[in-house]
Amino acid sequence: RAWVGAGAYTASKFGVMGLSDTLREEVRGRGIRVTDILPGMVDTAMTDLPEFAERVKLDTDDVVSMVLAALTAAPHAMVKRIDLRNLSV
Repeated sequence: RAWVGAGAYTASKFGVMGLSDTLREEVRGRGIRVTDILPGMVDTAMTDLPEFAERVKLDTDDVVSMVLAALTAAPHAMVKRIDLRNLSV
């Protein structure tokens, strides 16, 4: 998601998604799956700063559950991208 005032950060995230798309196509014929997991703000030490104090954050367990969902998908299925946001935002 694009952030006002965070152009370089946003561009780097979009660049990683493009790299993932390319890698996904390069390795899928070998049965290798590549999944982007895009969480919103997560409650970590990085978000313990005062400017993030009022933000509603995901718990790290929320992200772990999405990683497990991608890893346990049916062998013939590929989860391309998981966009994870807090429901109350």
